[in-house]
Amino acid sequence: MENQELDDNLNRFLRHLDAIKDTLPMIIVLLQPFRKKANTKFEEFMEEHVESIQDDNDEGNISISLRHDISTIYEELSKMLKLQILQL
Repeated sequence: MENQELDDNLNRFLRHLDAIKDTLPMIIVLLQPFRKKANTKFEEFMEEHVESIQDDNDEGNISISLRHDISTIYEELSKMLKLQILQL
């Protein structure tokens, strides 16, 4: 790769990063309703289907118990919620 080609690619990459930086605040605002909806769905699912079991040790860990047939739904909702939290 020639020096000019490398310079062009780096400049293009930096312009893309600047565009992402400039649009990030707007994207965060637009994602807030989706984050709220994901949180609400997860809380409703937890109330309806999950039984919490406190561990006996002093670490404060909580285990959950749920039926196998709905475990995939739990995993999906949990993953969706974690992704929404990461986008803060």
